[in-house]
Order: sequence, then C-alpha cells, then structure tokens
Amino acid sequence: MAHENDSISKALFQWRPAQYVQCFMPGATFLHVVPTELIREPLRADGLFRVRYPEQDNREAVLHLEAQTRMEDGLEERCCLYNLLTRQRERVPVYTKILFLEETKLPSTPWIYAGTEDTWILQFSFEVIALWTIPVEDWLQANLEGLLPFTPFLRGAKVAVLDDVYQALQRITDPFERANSLLYTLVFARRRFDARAVNTFIRRHPVLQKVVEESPLYQEIIQLGEERGFKLGEERGEERGLKLGEERGEERGKVEGLRVAIADLCGAKAPELVEPLNAHISQITDPVRLRQILLGISQAQSATEMRLLIDRLD
Repeated sequence: MAHENDSISKALFQWRPAQYVQCFMPGATFLHVVPTELIREPLRADGLFRVRYPEQDNREAVLHLEAQTRMEDGLEERCCLYNLLTRQRERVPVYTKILFLEETKLPSTPWIYAGTEDTWILQFSFEVIALWTIPVEDWLQANLEGLLPFTPFLRGAKVAVLDDVYQALQRITDPFERANSLLYTLVFARRRFDARAVNTFIRRHPVLQKVVEESPLYQEIIQLGEERGFKLGEERGEERGLKLGEERGEERGKVEGLRVAIADLCGAKAPELVEPLNAHISQITDPVRLRQILLGISQAQSATEMRLLIDRLD
C-alpha cells in the first residue's frame, strides 16, 4: 500500500505542478517540470519543478517534493542524494520538502552526515510537511484541484468531505485527469475511511457510479464484484495461480490481474492490437501505471485512439 501511495503521489504531482509549487513554495513562480530521473540507474524523485523564487532575489531554483506514507530508514540520505544530483544537473538551488501522508514518526532536520564526534561532513536541510496536521478546510478553500485527492489524509477529514472534493474535481476539463483524480481520491479515501461509507458515497453519484461500474480499473478499490476480464472478489479464490482478492491479494496478483483485464478489454475493442499491447504491459510492474493504461483503454473511442495510447507507452 505504501508503494502504491507513493506511485499515485508521483502521478498527481505531474498533472498540476503549478498548484503544488503554489501550495508548498508560496511566492515562487512555476516555470516547468524537471525530469525526475536523476541518473541512468532506476533512481527517480517524486516531483521536481523549476521555479523563480523571490526569496532568492527572484532567481531560478528547483522545488523537490517527495511523498512518503511513513518514515523509512535512510529517507534523509536518499532525499539528500536526490537533492545533490538535481543540483548537479540543474545548477540552481534545490529545496526539498517531504510530504508525509499518514501519521508516523517524522525525521529531524537538518540531517547531518557526521565524521568524528566533533565534525560533520555534510548537513542537509529539508522541510517536513505532515498532512494530518493541515486543517481540511484550508485545503478545500485553496481552490487547487490538483491537490484535492490528498484530502482524506488531512486533519478533520470525514467521509462527508468526499462530496466537496467530487464537486471541485468537476472543474477539471481534461476527462483523463478528472477520472484519475477521482480514482486516486477513492484510493486514498479507502485508506482512511470505512469502505462501506465510501461505496455509499459512490452510489450517490450516478456519473461516478457509472464510471466505476464500467471500468475494471476501479473494481479492486471499491469491491463491487465483477469487472471486464477478471474477478477481484475474495470468493473467486485464485486466478492464474495467484490470489487477486483485495484482502489477501499480493502485488504480483494485482499486476497479473490488471494485465489480464487490459488484454481482455483491448481484445473486445481492437483484437489486432492485443499482441503489441501485451509486449508493452508485460514489462510494466507498477499497478498504478497499469491502472492508468486500463483507464485509457476503457475511454478510447476507436482503434486509432488505442494505437496512439500504445505508441505513447514507448
């Protein structure tokens, strides 16, 4: 679950980067997104944004956002490495802010890489942001749609706040971003609220319920039973030798189930594209990325649109 939370955060950071800069670096002017892959090996920060920062005489800088479900050993050193590598590549100051989603032990800042008892080799300063300390009212009043999926983690958030989030997300004009923002809100809501209450919320909104019922992508999240391609309910037991039920499902089962659903849905819409699509998704192990592909396939109106989606996977 922690890995999934972090993957969702990475996706959210990319959709409305200017709003994250506005929220976490007030006064800075967003310029553009900075590539998050820092070296040739698989080392990727969550969010890197080029900004113009008044506190630095309006010179350019980089805001580095890192999302964490909970505290991990070595987190400060890892963020320090991200910071230094970004500084080396971008040649401007880099400001690191760690966003903690769920209540946990928080790191102390600055982090010091010490040598002997009375000397230190490196001192790394960063800012800690604990979502559970931020009042939900402040978040809603900020009018930053890109941040709204994180609402369930805020102080005072109850399941009733989902109605406000749902209405606010309707302002997003891009259907793909809007649908995924709703999805991620539901994912986070099920981390924080009673699942039955979340399901009741979904059924109160016919448009949302229709999206949920038609897209296999959502079935794992809300346990509505059947979806196109595979069964996620615990009663069906195993499929392809792996358990896909949400309560007991392992990561490999989720990934395999999503691949099956993608292939089946593609086969129903454009059978000639199943083989090239499978070649791509067989290399993807991130459930969040697979869900995004599944949503894209479900929303594609023609084989041409599906072919464009597959081409973008390269």
